[in-house]
Amino acid sequence: MQQDSLHLTAEDLLLARDEAQAVFGHYLNEHELFDLALDQWEIVRHL
Repeated sequence: MQQDSLHLTAEDLLLARDEAQAVFGHYLNEHELFDLALDQWEIVRHL
């Protein structure tokens, strides 16, 4: 992989960046949703 990385184009790097951002964005959104769901569950438990 190290030698192959020397042959990456600017477009390859931008695509990789976009994919990484999408993955992290998806993870963060799911994490926030799970936190909200747990908060709501906790509230309902105490009603």
